[in-house]
Amino acid sequence: MDVSRVFLLEVLQDKEAWHLFQKKVGDVKHPNLAIEVAKRCTGLPILIVAVATALKNKQLFEWKNALDQLKRFDESEIDEKVASALKLSFNSLKGEEIKSLFLLCGMNVFYSYQVKDLLKYAVGLGLFKRSKTLEEARNRFYKYVSDLKASCLLLEGIHNGQVRMHDVVRNFAISVASTDHHVFNLAFDTVLEWPSKDKLEQCTAIYLRQCEIPKLPAAYECPKLENSFISTAFVTSIFQNLETLCLDYCVLEELSAIGELSKLQILSLLDSTIVQLPRDIGKLTCLRLLDLSNCSSLEVIPPDVLSRLTRLEDLYMGCSFVQWEGEEHDAPRENANLAELKLLTNLVSLDIHIIDAKILPRDLFFEKLERFNIVIGDIWDWSWEEETSRTLKLKLNTRIQLKSIKLLLTRTENLYLDDLKGVKNVICELNGLGFPELKHLHIRNSLDIHYIIDSIRLGPQVVFPRLESLILDHLINLEKICCDELEANSFSSLRKLNVKHCDSLKNLFSFSMAGGLARLEELNVSNCKLMEAIFAKEIGDDSGNITFPNLAELKLSSVSLEKIWCNQLIQLSPRLTILKVDGCENLNYVFPSPVVESLAQLTRLEICNCESVEEIIATQRLGETMIKISFPKLDLLKLSDLPKLTSFFSGNLIEFSSLKVLVIDNCTQLRTFVSSSESTDVASSSESGQANSLLFDEKVAFPSLEELHIMSLPKLKMIRDDHIQTNSFSKLKLLKVEDCEELLKIFPSNIHEDSPKTLLFSNLC
Repeated sequence: MDVSRVFLLEVLQDKEAWHLFQKKVGDVKHPNLAIEVAKRCTGLPILIVAVATALKNKQLFEWKNALDQLKRFDESEIDEKVASALKLSFNSLKGEEIKSLFLLCGMNVFYSYQVKDLLKYAVGLGLFKRSKTLEEARNRFYKYVSDLKASCLLLEGIHNGQVRMHDVVRNFAISVASTDHHVFNLAFDTVLEWPSKDKLEQCTAIYLRQCEIPKLPAAYECPKLENSFISTAFVTSIFQNLETLCLDYCVLEELSAIGELSKLQILSLLDSTIVQLPRDIGKLTCLRLLDLSNCSSLEVIPPDVLSRLTRLEDLYMGCSFVQWEGEEHDAPRENANLAELKLLTNLVSLDIHIIDAKILPRDLFFEKLERFNIVIGDIWDWSWEEETSRTLKLKLNTRIQLKSIKLLLTRTENLYLDDLKGVKNVICELNGLGFPELKHLHIRNSLDIHYIIDSIRLGPQVVFPRLESLILDHLINLEKICCDELEANSFSSLRKLNVKHCDSLKNLFSFSMAGGLARLEELNVSNCKLMEAIFAKEIGDDSGNITFPNLAELKLSSVSLEKIWCNQLIQLSPRLTILKVDGCENLNYVFPSPVVESLAQLTRLEICNCESVEEIIATQRLGETMIKISFPKLDLLKLSDLPKLTSFFSGNLIEFSSLKVLVIDNCTQLRTFVSSSESTDVASSSESGQANSLLFDEKVAFPSLEELHIMSLPKLKMIRDDHIQTNSFSKLKLLKVEDCEELLKIFPSNIHEDSPKTLLFSNLC
């Protein structure tokens, strides 16, 4: 294989290589031979996986043959050895369908691309002729994609729903396709010369991606052509046998001859500039998939064109045509109306945006839909973070309009609701079955909602068993997320909870409900004016300590909490890595002392704009002394705009073994980082007053600190003295000091070896 670029591939050690080989090959029946084959892969993961996958469940002679092939190359011939392994892996794929799919993936020039786009081209290649419907073909297709991933011939893409190929694997696929399957392939170039007449007659596929085509081979015939991917729009007699036509990313003015392609099953105009869909598209009665995604210029679809495509199974119109006309349109129609979709009885996949909810016909969406992205309303864009197969975005004018989509709510996975009119109880009024399939729920700007779940009214019912994320935004009359107790397994999959601008909400969950949130990973609460506690103990609630074993991120902003940790939250989460507290005016401290031991994984701590905070860590009992505490993995600590903060904690020693960045800004009462365990009264004596004017002493250790930012500490006298922990500040690279008017000394007089390399001073007197 001619490889024009050199790729640096990570090499595994012998034990790692053998472990990977064993994992991929499964049961090793010929251990000595297997070890030899694994060694011949020279530690290259792409080679190990390809060879091991190809030899899984193979007989002895096949193992020996593989070893013979690998022995032909010495260690300096890595590219040839990889090519040999890829050939072995390719030949081991079972069936021509999956082999053709692999070659098709190699034709895609983008680094990462949508899996669903590959399906269009795969059907066009005739890979799934045995499948009676597109749905059957899709199932086989995804099975093959999974097999190619398992063989490492395909990799996960950058985004959800995407795949990619290693460049070496792609080059191999292109080589095989052009040599063995007569594929004409060119990308990002100009077609200066077409293949000869004889070669063009043998072509089974043409791929011209992002190419300029100044001249067409109009006199030539392509009797074996089954698939084309072209970046210019031309339809002539040479393409009459086409089953798939993709004019993706094309500058299109018209498609006048499109009706001649009577065998066409797949038509994709993805991201093209087409303005008006030709009426002749209605002649394509074999069409099973029509992709008009991202055709933002499309303004006209003639009436009764879509309704004639009765075999259509997939219709994609996301971020595209929105000029639907209503059924009660008096003047002669110039555009399609939604009622035409009722005649597409084979439709199983639909992407559509309906701006005006008033034109929704009754019973538009039916049970046969397996996949859908349906956006209704004038405020939504065509985007979402979560990759799911069934998404609804709804802004409806009346509750009556809900009836036309209620059938889909039971199967929806990703649901956005905006400005719900007259809905006070989400579960009871939208889906009494408890949304059994829902994974993501986002509700915003709905003034009438009082409860998400009213268990008293609903009765014994498991709700949201698969819900992974819940976002509640600007529900100003929301009183409770859940009224009364929940059935077991409700919210059992919840990983992310984000609540903001819910001004009537006093707490999130009861203690009993909190016990079911074992999978919660992210909790974000902001701008909830009446929020008194994250979790509230209700009458008759005898729950013990609460633990969130997977909580990794906690963010609280502009809420009225007096304390974050209550008595039942002594062991909040052993996995907490990020804690951010901002604008919590009633908070006096952040951690009670018993909680600190459970924060061993904390990497980022930011406390800002909390005007009542006096200490970050507070003792729980009068006279309690903390001998030593540690934050072993904390990487960044920021204390900002805390006007009453006098110290981080009172004790004998605190250690930050991994801290790299420390920021202290506008903490006007702060004189010392760790106050003495013997006295917390900074004004008790002149001696203690001098001591407490020293920010860092032997009671704090920063062995890894690289950046120290100290700003607006008007009472600070000295940053550090000679009596510090061994190696503290030894790695300091940057020291920034601003607006510390009473600062007398920055360093002790004998400092030299551990002095920072960059000093920034401003307004020190």
